Amino acid sequence: MSDPTTPLMQQYQTIKSLYPHALLLFRLGDFYELFYEDAILASRELQITLTSRIAKGPAHPNVRRALSLRGRLHRTPHSFGLQSRHLRPDGAAGPGKKLVRREVVRVITPGTATDGALLEAKENSFLASVFQIRPQA
Repeated sequence: MSDPTTPLMQQYQTIKSLYPHALLLFRLGDFYELFYEDAILASRELQITLTSRIAKGPAHPNVRRALSLRGRLHRTPHSFGLQSRHLRPDGAAGPGKKLVRREVVRVITPGTATDGALLEAKENSFLASVFQIRPQA
């Protein structure tokens, strides 16, 4: 990853450092975007087009409806962090604000389908658990 050149990319890298294991879906307006290595891997796994805003900028796929891709995200071997921005109660970013606060609101991990939208009606969904009792000394 290159050095961040804008406050937005600094914010991205700060959040990404908290979730290094997950591909970070970073919310920008109505879109979710991925950057750098996350973008390259996600474009291959989800079979979405990889684009770039500027010639030397970070590659990123536009994921317009990330939540509609939940089933596909769930079936990849990767974890995805869904990041959201904090808005005022009226739904708008504050006046004059150039950068809104963002944080990861959900991490989608492989094999942990707990949302009914992720489960197929005609497909088995198995769950296993292991509990180890430690002998008392």
